[in-house]
Amino acid sequence: MTEFRIPSGHSLSIVVPFYNEEENIQFVLEELKASVPGAEIVAVDDGSSDSTWSIMSKINGITA
Repeated sequence: MTEFRIPSGHSLSIVVPFYNEEENIQFVLEELKASVPGAEIVAVDDGSSDSTWSIMSKINGITA
């Protein structure tokens, strides 16, 4: 895993859409948090019929 450093004085927001990804969402968001420390990560549930929303809303450091 490569880590990306945000240059001083800058900010980065990452928006990630999810649809029925209950089996992958935890891994994806945790990897993203570790790869881009300090970035604002916004996870968007696109009307999933599984527990995607429930899982994403419980992950610390993620705006859902």
